[in-house]
Amino acid sequence: MGIRYIKIFIKRTLSIIWIGILVFSFSLLLFHPHRVQAQDRPKNVLLINSYHKGFTWTDDITDAITKTFKDGSLKIDLSVEYMDWKNFPKIQNLNLFDQTISYKYKNKVIDLIITSDDAALNYVLANRDKLFKNVPIVFSGIYTDTAKGYMEQNKNITGVAEKINPKGTIAVALNVNPNLQKIYVFHDNTESGIQAFHDVIKGVRELDRDLDVISLSSMSHSDIISGGLKLSQDSIILMTTFVRDIEGRTMEMEEWVNLLSKNTSVPVYDLYEMGIGHGSVGGSVVSGTLEGEEAANIAIRILAGEDISHIPLREREITMLKFDYNQLYAFSIPVSKLPKDSIIINKPFSFYEVYKRLVWTVLIIFLLMAVFIVILYTNIRQRKKAEKDLLYSHEELSSLYEELAASEEELRVQNQLLEENRNEIQQSEERYKLVFEASNEGLWELDTTTNEMFFSERWYDIFDSISRDKKISHFDSWLALIHPEDRDRASSALASLKTGKSKKYECEYRVQNKNGEYQWVFSKGIALRDENNNIKRMAGSHTNIHERKLQQEKIKQLAYYDPLTGLPNRTFLSYKLHSILRIAKENGEKGAVIFIDIDNFKMINDAFGHTFGDMLLKHIGERLKEKVRQDVHIGRLGGDEFLILFEAAKQDEMIEGLAKEIIECFAEDFIVEEKKLHITTSIGIAKYPGDGDTPDDLLKNADTAMYRAKYEGKNRYRFFEKSMNEDLAQKMLLQNSLRNALERNEFVLYYQPEVDTFSKSIYGFEALIRWISPEHGFVSPLKFIHILEETGMIVEVGKWVFKNACEFARKINIDEANRIIVSINVSPIQLMHNDFVEDVKDIIASTEISPELIGFEITETALMESFAENIDKLYKLRALGVMIILDDFGTGYSSLNYLRKMPIDILKIDKSFVDDLNSEEGKPLAESIVALAHSIGLKVVAEGVETEDQFNILQKYKCDLIQGYLISKPVPQEETLKLF
Repeated sequence: MGIRYIKIFIKRTLSIIWIGILVFSFSLLLFHPHRVQAQDRPKNVLLINSYHKGFTWTDDITDAITKTFKDGSLKIDLSVEYMDWKNFPKIQNLNLFDQTISYKYKNKVIDLIITSDDAALNYVLANRDKLFKNVPIVFSGIYTDTAKGYMEQNKNITGVAEKINPKGTIAVALNVNPNLQKIYVFHDNTESGIQAFHDVIKGVRELDRDLDVISLSSMSHSDIISGGLKLSQDSIILMTTFVRDIEGRTMEMEEWVNLLSKNTSVPVYDLYEMGIGHGSVGGSVVSGTLEGEEAANIAIRILAGEDISHIPLREREITMLKFDYNQLYAFSIPVSKLPKDSIIINKPFSFYEVYKRLVWTVLIIFLLMAVFIVILYTNIRQRKKAEKDLLYSHEELSSLYEELAASEEELRVQNQLLEENRNEIQQSEERYKLVFEASNEGLWELDTTTNEMFFSERWYDIFDSISRDKKISHFDSWLALIHPEDRDRASSALASLKTGKSKKYECEYRVQNKNGEYQWVFSKGIALRDENNNIKRMAGSHTNIHERKLQQEKIKQLAYYDPLTGLPNRTFLSYKLHSILRIAKENGEKGAVIFIDIDNFKMINDAFGHTFGDMLLKHIGERLKEKVRQDVHIGRLGGDEFLILFEAAKQDEMIEGLAKEIIECFAEDFIVEEKKLHITTSIGIAKYPGDGDTPDDLLKNADTAMYRAKYEGKNRYRFFEKSMNEDLAQKMLLQNSLRNALERNEFVLYYQPEVDTFSKSIYGFEALIRWISPEHGFVSPLKFIHILEETGMIVEVGKWVFKNACEFARKINIDEANRIIVSINVSPIQLMHNDFVEDVKDIIASTEISPELIGFEITETALMESFAENIDKLYKLRALGVMIILDDFGTGYSSLNYLRKMPIDILKIDKSFVDDLNSEEGKPLAESIVALAHSIGLKVVAEGVETEDQFNILQKYKCDLIQGYLISKPVPQEETLKLF
């Protein structure tokens, strides 16, 4: 019984185990799919279009995004919405759309939003916190400057900038019609349309063509139909952004293009793809398809896990060259005048284009057959001619034999005549001897068989080379009198005569007289040869050319050397560089052209006068000759520009070593008229053959590299890179715009607060200039301040800054119990200006500001460039009551000794030291600077403070004032009151 119960128990237990396994397996099958679905949930992407479905631009973007997502590896669920903003640009439409979006997506998780054009992006940003919080945004169809503004003001956003290319389209039109004079721009009065019109004007400027650009924004549908577009043949119409006319009539872009083309006799070019095929010739067009693909690819990267902050704005032009063959034919525009990579639609069938390879194959076969036939024909003719020539030659040889027999008698007669000529030669020698004796030149004769020499009496009178009682009788004695440097030249000229390379002997060399001095002699002569053509005698004359040579040397010195420094001038350097490049090309050698420009030299000239500047240049030339290595060619191009030609530069390290050597030789102060000056230099380097094959190219590229060195802060060297030419062109554009920026009120002042470290109350503001240009948008001070300094415009701009800062200081202190200091940055150029102190006094008086409310921030480098003069000006400013602040302390050249001499009130620690507070090595240095400043009675400002940790450390070190993003970014004047 017991055994049977045990067996039953085991069977039941096994049954329970099997049931458990089945239940567990069923659970896996039941619940596993849901887990997989959760893990593999498609990414939800919402595409919001500004315009309506059916608008070609919008449809192209939508189709491109849809296709790109479909072709990709990610599972993406794309939802598409249309705002229809072109047809209904009203707040009612926006409210209805907002209700729709809120209803449809309130409970749906959106992983990413894509917007097309401005209205959609503005809507998403306005409702981000309500509907799309923390959702990444990828935009498209936004102009570059607007896009940058959005990205600066918002986080978790990137996209594709819409960049039209009017310049490319106009260039095509000019190539097609060189007589083009007028461009009628068809655009509406929306923000996009107006911006497009300005971009067209900018494109015309960049092409540097005198073209009239006329806006057609005021034309209505009825104006066009009634014949308002009767234009001359030197005109084109350029279609940009146009959906609604001034009467409010709305049509698709394609319809407007079609309407224009039917009512005008001139070509209609386009900047957008959708007009092509509807009456537009075409152009360099923006493609909605390409923009959609770019936006979709960025979205895929973000959805795949890439950090959106690492994806920059897509700025480059996304355009294509596309044209309609029907319109090209209608206006007789040959396809050959279009760019090679152009896309042409509606092109008719061409047998040649389709069967080009077959046509050329057949043609080549026919040509080869024709060539073979010509060769056979030519060979037959040559054979026949050869047979005829052989027959003629036989007859000619027979005639020649008869002539030779007759010539034998003539030879006997000629032999008799030669004997008679020999007698005449002997008589001529005697006559020439008489002439030799009577000549006023110093005559000489050399017997080459014995090396004996003879000099006429007149020779000793002219040259006074040796006393008559020690007459020269041997060639070696004569050779010993020739200057050692000239002996090889004299011997080489004689050797050329002996070998027959030259027919006469001519050479210039120096001969020593009896006083040990050398005189220049011009020697010329002829040779008498024997029957074996060997020289047996020579005769000639010596002419004293010493005075002429001295005059030539003076002329050469004036022509090839700088009279101020004594260095080779531009002419000599150009000639030398031509020679060096020729030899380098033949031998495969490398080298470098080093362009040296003195920093702020114009400022020194303006401050101390041109005579002082010339003396400084002379000192610089002397130091370069003294300190720089001897195996280079140093010269002065003009002004404050010097040039070094380095032939032995086999490696970049050698060139860098020389550049550092040059900068090092400027480290020591220059003393001119008891004034001590700290001078720095900017150096540009162009290597050959890589950076140019001609002197002009090398000098231009070295000059470009030098300007890059100045742009990056001066007192440094830079090697030329091809990209610098683009940077230089951009700099010239900025410089041209800067010339009128002050008159056009394009400058504004921003203010960044300085806060007391312990009370956290505002102590003052630093005034910072900003430039908002219509052409360039917001331009960083790093890009335009140095241009203002180089051109001298900084003086007038600096006055404007100071005046506006004074007015701000007066306003902000009206209701404040504690005085608020406003500080202004002063450039070295301003400080060196002769009238700087007087200008400060005039502006203080005109603005009625208390000087105690104003501070000047001056860098160590600015003070050191002319220490004595600058310190004197600072003492005068201090006497007025103005506060002096030493900016960027620790990055310049000042020592503790100089610091004690400076009339300063506040010391500002450079941001680099504040950044180093995060490391253990940087903390003691910052603490020492604060303690040092306090020990000599100075307040300390730490700039660039961005974190609470930095603030706490500086508070611990008893730093007086704090400035940086932790407190506030620089803000416009109207926002400063919010900081109190």
